[in-house]
Amino acid sequence: MNACRNAIVLALALSGGAPGLSAAAGADVERRGWGDPCRPGDAERSAAIHELYERRDQAPVWLTRDGKTPAGWHLVRLLRTADDGVMTDCLAQALGEPGGRYSRGALDVMLTDAWLELRARHGDSDADVGDHLAALLPGGRDRRQRELDRLAVSADGSDQAPSADAGARMAAALQRYRRIAAQGGWPEVGAGPPLRAGDRDSRVPALRERLAATGDLENGVRKSDGNRYGDRLVKAVTVFQQRHGLEPDGVVGAATRQALDVPADQRVARMEINLRRIEAKAIDGEEPVVRVNIPDFRVTLHDKGRITFSTRAIVGRPGNPTPQLQGRITALTLNPPWNVPRTVLREDLAQRFAEDDDYARRHGFHAANSDRPLDAFDWNGTPSVAVRQKPGPSNALGRIKFEMPNRRAIYLHDTPSRHLFESRERAFSAGCVRVEEPMELAARLTGVDAERLDEMARGGDTRTIGLGWRIPVQLVYFTTWVDPDGRVQFRPDIYGWDDADRGPSA
Repeated sequence: MNACRNAIVLALALSGGAPGLSAAAGADVERRGWGDPCRPGDAERSAAIHELYERRDQAPVWLTRDGKTPAGWHLVRLLRTADDGVMTDCLAQALGEPGGRYSRGALDVMLTDAWLELRARHGDSDADVGDHLAALLPGGRDRRQRELDRLAVSADGSDQAPSADAGARMAAALQRYRRIAAQGGWPEVGAGPPLRAGDRDSRVPALRERLAATGDLENGVRKSDGNRYGDRLVKAVTVFQQRHGLEPDGVVGAATRQALDVPADQRVARMEINLRRIEAKAIDGEEPVVRVNIPDFRVTLHDKGRITFSTRAIVGRPGNPTPQLQGRITALTLNPPWNVPRTVLREDLAQRFAEDDDYARRHGFHAANSDRPLDAFDWNGTPSVAVRQKPGPSNALGRIKFEMPNRRAIYLHDTPSRHLFESRERAFSAGCVRVEEPMELAARLTGVDAERLDEMARGGDTRTIGLGWRIPVQLVYFTTWVDPDGRVQFRPDIYGWDDADRGPSA
């Protein structure tokens, strides 16, 4: 079977049956051999890549029918920051133009060629091509991931590098949890009174084994520890609580016990759902990205894959959920007026206006399309009048709004209700996202000092600040993920979207 025919078989493996190798790409493969058409020919490398796919029975290494494997995501991310010449023009074109000149089969081969180039520059210089390809053979997934992690450290030039990208970290954790589930999972702690430091309880051995299973308890189980809930276990419970968004008080109360007793197979199912979400929302570009993780009630700023800023957020109530969407921040508005949504007017403000004739005046509300005062309308019937709130201390948007055009009218903003950020579960809004430190976020996006922005807002006038560029924003729904330190995080499914495996998107 010649190289061109093998590449077509590989394309079929990726497409599920429909030929995926264009005539031009097929000619390239036949003329160039197995590798990257833009790289100078190397007979030894071409033969080794050919043999690799023969031994894989033409199964792809880096791609699936629907996208990339976790290792594929990680490799592409490394390539985008690699030395000149590692990412060729052909590979960049294949990655940037799906369905273009190069088939997905040809792309997989080019990624393998790029893997060899990376290994040659940052790997073991004494190893031959076959050694570099050994991690790509069937059954070499763990070795492949270790090599990718080492390449990330070497290419980054630092002592520490994120343990692969978010998708690769999650995929590795999912494999670990699958093994735990396959081995019978972990024991239930069981119902009973709260466990506090120093208590003795018959449930302690089960608690100890449960925490050891997921690595929260360092150095595993010690049978000699008996039934005492000692300092070592308290520390492990605190780590578990932090990973699950619970109050990290070290007390095994009802909420902590319920989280401990979720079966391993249920955790696996949640992780599988969220791995798909994470891979679909990969952050692998050069420009900064603002991300809101709805179930985590947090806003983060990502710069070249690293979190450079993080602050608490308030998101929509279950009855008014914040949707998953992608958009771009186009401008900032200081002291913004608030155009009250009809749902908020109907479900909340109408009753306040009806019960208190002076409520609208005290809080700066007025009719946007009428000269009549709001107390002249019959609010028992919710009249058809557009209502706006003037800028000021009680304005619902606070001192700053992040303009983000989208069909759902969802955006990020400040809030005068600062006390709500102290709650652990912060689903209080009508759908938009309230940011605890909005001026600091704005400062990082504009380069203007936060104190200067505060000073500009202090005058009270509405003022729009153009950014000069459109900043990407992602509103995502990750109820489980792996943080850059390798800790598996879980959060409550506040909207029930994990069960439905879907949610409103825009």
